[in-house]
This record gives sequence, structure tokens and C-alpha cells, in this order.
Amino acid sequence: MIARDGVVLLYHRVCQLSGDPWGLAVTPAHFAEQMAVLRQQAAAVPMASLLDGQDQGVVVTFDDGYEDNASVAADILVDHGVPATFFITAGRLAAPEEFWWDRLERMLLSGRPGAPAVHVVVGELSLWADVRSPAARKRAHEALYWRLRPQPPSLIDGVLDDVEQQLGAAGGNRRTHRMMSPTQLRNLAGHPGVDIGAHTLTHPQLATQPADVQRHEIAGSKEHLQALLDAEVSLFAYPYGDLQAFDATTKELVDEAGFDAACAVRAGPVEAATDPFDVPRHVVGDWDGATFHERLDRWWTATG
Repeated sequence: MIARDGVVLLYHRVCQLSGDPWGLAVTPAHFAEQMAVLRQQAAAVPMASLLDGQDQGVVVTFDDGYEDNASVAADILVDHGVPATFFITAGRLAAPEEFWWDRLERMLLSGRPGAPAVHVVVGELSLWADVRSPAARKRAHEALYWRLRPQPPSLIDGVLDDVEQQLGAAGGNRRTHRMMSPTQLRNLAGHPGVDIGAHTLTHPQLATQPADVQRHEIAGSKEHLQALLDAEVSLFAYPYGDLQAFDATTKELVDEAGFDAACAVRAGPVEAATDPFDVPRHVVGDWDGATFHERLDRWWTATG
């Protein structure tokens, strides 16, 4: 049972990107404006303090574990005295390969493919997509994303290898899309107000994976991070976090693994009736301070 009301914010990246089809990035300038507004407008509190009833206020969270969280966002948070929880995809620390959705964006949206069309087979589904025009590539990107997301990471990687070969878009992992390293994570965990949570090992859509795979991803991420940090990891965030991302079995497995709470990706206030294994979060866009002030005021008012 959650004893106090609050609002939880969700970020992924603090950087300037030339291509960002899912709106995951907030520029450093806008993030600094947002943190200044947060400090002026509301109490910024740690996730654990909100959930156990010690404090009422606004919580900042980050998902995935991109390098810019450690190299850019952390300093801005410290400058403004804002605590934050970073949910880390534990098995991808220092991974040279981009996340699969970044890789898909790079192949279809960040350049001109070397073929007029792409044909892929995803399980029992076959997809042929025209990629000759920007509009066609955008449609192909979205169609492939939604067909790939429910699949096991190993299958996704194989499909993207095939797409890469068809389009002649091999290589090119971008510095801007790197994951943080274990050393960067340890340094991040040492910042004042920073808490580290788990986000699985490889970022699968948990609800569409067998229970034993879910258990491995959930418990394994906790064990990996605790060994790396020599500290308890008690908070979890579901990859993707929407209604398709987790189910009752997933929540039971998170509880079984020893987590105290788990975060979703859906708008709403945190209140006494909130399920601690389905904590809502508001996704924050690349807004200036004034726009963020307006949104935060609206979200806070909804807490009653």
C-alpha cells in the first residue's frame, strides 16, 4: 500500500539527436530548465521515499541506461539538487551494439537504403515494405517496430541482421547511442540522490516471453546489478511499460524476485490505491521550462 500521493516522471535520454522517432530525447538545455522548474514548483523526492510514505512529491526516473544518463543528466540533477532513479538494462552495460530500435531507426530513417524494398519474416509473419521514399521508410519503420517488439531479443537481432544485409546498411554503431559502462554506472550510483533500479537483462517485452525467460530476465538483472554495485536493488521498471509489456504473471515474478515496486509507462498519479507493482509514470517530452511547468501543474493537480 502506498501512503502518500505523488507524480513520477519518465525520461530516457538527455542529448541532442538528429533522429528521434519515439521522442525519447530531451536536450540538455531543456532538461536543465525542467529541473529548475521542478525545484521551484514541487518537492523532488526519491522513489523509495514516495512509495513507503515518507515523502509526498515528484520523482524523476530514467529507463534503459544510455551513456548520456551518466555523462550529462547526472550533473544537471546534482546541480539542481534533484534525486533520481535510473533503471538499467543490466545485460547491456558497455554493449557495443545499439539497442534494436535504434538500429532499426539508423537503417531506415537516418540514411538512404541501398535497396528499393525490404522483405522480412518474423515468426509466421511475412512483411514486404517499400523503402524508396521518406514517407515509405517511415511506414516501414513503424510496421517493423511493432512486429519485432513482442519477439525474443535473439530473433529481433537475426531479423535486423537480414534487413541490414538487404539494405546495405552494415555497421555504423553511433557514439551518441552508446550504453553506459559498468564503471560509469558505479560512478553514477555514487552521486548524491541517485538510486539504481533494474530493467531486465536484455529489454524484452516480458508478457510475450515464457515464464522461465521472464524469471531469468527479472531476477537476473537484480542479481547482476547487486553484484556490480555491492548494494541492494529494490526497484524495477518493465521494458516498454505499456499494457502489452507486462501482465499478472510478470508482476508476480517481480514480487517473487524480491523487488519492492515496479514502474509502468502510463500516465496517472501515484495515490493510496496504486498497485506498487504497477506504478504509473508520465513520459516527459523535449519541452522548454514553461511547457514543462504547465504539464507538471496539470499532473500534480490530478493527484487531488
